Amino acid sequence: SNDLSRQILAWNNIGGVYWLQGNHEQALRCLQRALTVAQKTQDIYRTAPVHLTLGLIYTDLGEFESAEKHLTELLRISRQLGDQVREVGALIRLGHLKNRQKQWDEAVEFLEEAVHTATKLNHQPSLALALLTLGVSYEGKRQFAKALEAYQQALSIWQSMGDNWMLAWTWNNLGDAYRKRSMEQVGAQKESDLQRAIDAYWQSVRLMERVREGAGREVMGAQFAQNASYPFYQLADLLAQMGRLEEAFEITERMRARALIELIQMAGILERGSGLEQTTTEGDALKRRIAELEEQITRLLATPSPNWNQIEQLQRELESARSEFERQRDILKLQRWKLIPINREQIAFNVWRQINLPEDTAVLAYIVTEQRTWLFVISRNKGNWQVQCRKLSVTLKHLEEDISWLRERIEQKRPVGATLQRLYAVLVAPVEGALRGKQKLIVVPDGPLFALPFQVLQDDEGVYLIERFTITYAPSLTTLWALQKRALSKVSLRVDDRGSNSRRGQAQMLPKLWESSSLAGSNSLSENVSVQNLPKWQWVGLAVKDFGSGLEPLPYALEEVRWISSLLTRIKPKLSIRTLVDANATKQSALQALKESRWVHFATHAGLEPKRPLYSRLILAGGKNQDNALRAFEVLDLGQTSCEMVVLSACETGLGKTLQGEGLMGLVWTFMATGTKTLIVSQWKVNDLSTAHLMRSYYEFLLKGLQPSEALRRAQMSLLPQKRFRHPYYWAAFVVWGN
Repeated sequence: SNDLSRQILAWNNIGGVYWLQGNHEQALRCLQRALTVAQKTQDIYRTAPVHLTLGLIYTDLGEFESAEKHLTELLRISRQLGDQVREVGALIRLGHLKNRQKQWDEAVEFLEEAVHTATKLNHQPSLALALLTLGVSYEGKRQFAKALEAYQQALSIWQSMGDNWMLAWTWNNLGDAYRKRSMEQVGAQKESDLQRAIDAYWQSVRLMERVREGAGREVMGAQFAQNASYPFYQLADLLAQMGRLEEAFEITERMRARALIELIQMAGILERGSGLEQTTTEGDALKRRIAELEEQITRLLATPSPNWNQIEQLQRELESARSEFERQRDILKLQRWKLIPINREQIAFNVWRQINLPEDTAVLAYIVTEQRTWLFVISRNKGNWQVQCRKLSVTLKHLEEDISWLRERIEQKRPVGATLQRLYAVLVAPVEGALRGKQKLIVVPDGPLFALPFQVLQDDEGVYLIERFTITYAPSLTTLWALQKRALSKVSLRVDDRGSNSRRGQAQMLPKLWESSSLAGSNSLSENVSVQNLPKWQWVGLAVKDFGSGLEPLPYALEEVRWISSLLTRIKPKLSIRTLVDANATKQSALQALKESRWVHFATHAGLEPKRPLYSRLILAGGKNQDNALRAFEVLDLGQTSCEMVVLSACETGLGKTLQGEGLMGLVWTFMATGTKTLIVSQWKVNDLSTAHLMRSYYEFLLKGLQPSEALRRAQMSLLPQKRFRHPYYWAAFVVWGN
């Protein structure tokens, strides 16, 4: 209709939705389009909401100067229009902005004016928001009585309106205020305030969960969970400090990886139409353009003297193409995905207790906060669950600094022993007693610990942790339960009566990845197993040597896959095995392998995208004008796959974007979301030769009947004594995620 005024409104609202999803880049592009149209119309009434949304986004990003410019313009327009409701909104947002900068007195001025005007107008939503934000200002000034009074008034209004999201945040703020006030109290008053804080946080947590249940279930739920994780952290921290350990751990499980767990559950029950790969003509063109730009940037970065101006221009073009492609993909998903709600009982919050955790195994689950780190040790003794907890004397900032420095030193192959021993002393030594008699560890990291190679931590005698324990990583114990549940529903296994009488005997059969008494049940790859819905291929290996895009060739990748294929064929000639190398290792063949195979092995390059983790990718073969990158979101779009184990023998495949409460989003996240039970990934840029040696040893031990985590440990230990591979850089990069 060429209705420019409503185009401004529409672009503003679309930008607002992207902002709520955490997609700031796409949001800002939409809002810039809104401002461009607004310049043509001079319609200040329609322009005002755009300044509001931009102010909120820039505040969220910590770009306070830009935020203040837009919010001040919003206030000016509102007063020019005589729109007092919008004026109150501008005052509230300016107060919030000053709170973010801890300029408490200026914040109070804005917010007290907002409360006065909203009261005069009797505009309840604005009044409640003004009171909530004013409470934060008083709390910052340590005027707790005033803060609590403001929060209680806001709470009463939100309750009358039935707004669960705002109720959740108000209860959270009440918890903060009671907790901070308790630090200034003694005796009964202190205990009373602590109990009130716990009750308030519990109210917030329950409301956050209720909001989440009604918010729809899709991958962006991970971003929602990050925003909603704060009261979970606060409650867990407070309960742990008070010695209520099982409650504290239960809260951490309620928080961790909820979006991932839901995707694991949903992958098998989504009603899906044609795949997202069948996009529009424009979408296909955008995918080709994205692939071309990625390749151009990679090639330029590989030159001795990169043209940084050209690279920056290409990166801007790449961001624009990705944003437009995501917009189209969002529309296609809405048309295609018919999401079936999951019964709450399917993901009950205490299901981790249903895992049959072996008594030789301990779980190390970490919670990292700005002030301190908590370590929960979960184990079983004579069938009884035991939960222990230690407060560790290390903060979020110190961990970020230490781990970043350590990883840099490892990749430079420099001495790291002192740092490894210091981190061991802080993160593991305090629970040495609880680990006595244990042989296996399941590490559930948090925050910066997702990037820490626990396997190389050293005690004061210089013994690596991997020399003492078999180590597996997991986003949460509930995630392992979800993978187990999915595994049991995917295939039904029946061992043939002739299995135990095989001529080669059990020792030469392919391994059961987890015995029936372990976390995930039987997962053997024996030719003497009858399987309903058996995948077409038992093992598929893909390898690329030459890439032609500025990436270094990987001659040992081909040897790695061919050697593993030869080993499997020699020991189990009846197994269906497929090797795809060079031109045959395409993205389409990889997608097909993931759909049709039980074990898939990739030996190639990978590209990490920390800011856009779903664009992290495996680089495969591709001809002219052919996309050769298998991206994380394309794996996610497969839904449920046949894979029980995937090996990503490439650089940094175990890294991604750490989302508070959700963990590590990237290739690990997406493969687990599609139901892959066991995932082998790397934590830094690996060496081609040492990786080939490591993977050979890994499969040799796997074929002797060892579980993946133990097979990997033995393989790493086989490289450690070799002089050329002695540094952790060569042998320690790979870890096991999942079962």
